[in-house]
Amino acid sequence: MLVMFCKNCGKELKEGTLFCSGCGTKIELSSDMKNNSKLSDSLEVHNIQQNLMPTDQINKDGQESSKKNSKGCFAIITFIAVVIFIIVKLVSCSADSSYEIGESAELNGLEISVTSFDTMYSIADGDYVAEDGMIFAIVGVNVYNDGNSERSFMDSIRSYSELVCEGKEFSMASFWFPPSDLLVDAYIAPMASKEGYIVFRIPEKVAENVDEIIIKFIYDSGGIDEKNFEWEEDIESITFSVK
Repeated sequence: MLVMFCKNCGKELKEGTLFCSGCGTKIELSSDMKNNSKLSDSLEVHNIQQNLMPTDQINKDGQESSKKNSKGCFAIITFIAVVIFIIVKLVSCSADSSYEIGESAELNGLEISVTSFDTMYSIADGDYVAEDGMIFAIVGVNVYNDGNSERSFMDSIRSYSELVCEGKEFSMASFWFPPSDLLVDAYIAPMASKEGYIVFRIPEKVAENVDEIIIKFIYDSGGIDEKNFEWEEDIESITFSVK
């Protein structure tokens, strides 16, 4: 801080005073005082500039913040998409689902997979011959019991299978003396599997359109009306597309 005195009356003056408060004489600043005043002003400006962030730094920080926000939004969108995908999968699995040959699906504690599909005029070494205009549809099946108790496959009461073609349904063929490899009422021990086949009688013209044939395994999870033997509505089914 500079100390000044009036040249006329000698009164001490405050820094920056233009007129003497004692005699009113105009105060003339010397060159040293002007330089010191400029230096003080420049120091104030410098201090102000030091407290300000450069424009390029502001832009850089803004871009980094924008990138962080973008990454955060992307992560949120990805998470939402995954959740939606899982929900759709769960919903689709609760309804009828299509599986290719070799794939497996759960049904009433059994893991079922269709291993093959073929059509024949006779089975069991010629012991069974299809009627005129009909043919046997042979579906190879592998069944694994992943439960804790013995279970039967196609027990004729709660479980059954259908062959569907162009909206028409065909039931499994029945035999007085079933072939040994026929999987109908076969019991499967826990953690064990059985391989065999199921048979349908279908018209020959249906067999010519194999790509359109669907094998449907059905389990009635709600039970049967014992009086009328009608299936209830809550039927859980698994469909295998045969190609």
